[in-house]
Amino acid sequence: MKNKRSDQKSTQKLTKKATKKFTNFKAEEQWLESMFREGWALSGYGSEEWDDHTYRFEAANPEEAHSRKYRIDYRLLKRKEDFEDYRSLFEDAGWQNLAKSARYAKHIFWTDREDAASDIFSEDDSYKQREKRKMKACLTNVASCFIGFLICTALYVWFKYPGVMYAGTAIGLIGGLKGLFDYSKHRRIYRTFP
Repeated sequence: MKNKRSDQKSTQKLTKKATKKFTNFKAEEQWLESMFREGWALSGYGSEEWDDHTYRFEAANPEEAHSRKYRIDYRLLKRKEDFEDYRSLFEDAGWQNLAKSARYAKHIFWTDREDAASDIFSEDDSYKQREKRKMKACLTNVASCFIGFLICTALYVWFKYPGVMYAGTAIGLIGGLKGLFDYSKHRRIYRTFP
């Protein structure tokens, strides 16, 4: 019985989860690379755009390459065909996409190949466009929070439920301020590109 359990343990991979929030894609890429240097290879991540992201890691195989590059793109692909074309374009260039489906707006790519391009973008304008797409998503979240606040306010006025007003205020203020904070961070990065 003990031998069977120890065999199962030896075939199972060690895993680790980490929850973090980044408002800077470069800092996130550097953190993922540092995790790999510590022996943890990213195996997946949550698609949530509003909350902190949950990253799942597996223990890196010692025979794997000693360095791994991670790069992030932010792009909403509405159709499955567009996602498959997008994914295959990067795979042809030596990059693996960890996003599971077209629902993901944040796409994390990785490569161990030395013959792969050093980056997923070839020019500064591509980085600028990525930041622009992220800023647009932040403003969309702010607008959604504001609309939620207005709906809760209208429900309070009509039905006099104070709980609805508290929820609306929390959604509007906390969510809206968080979205504006994220927008301003990405706006600062956007302005660094020529």
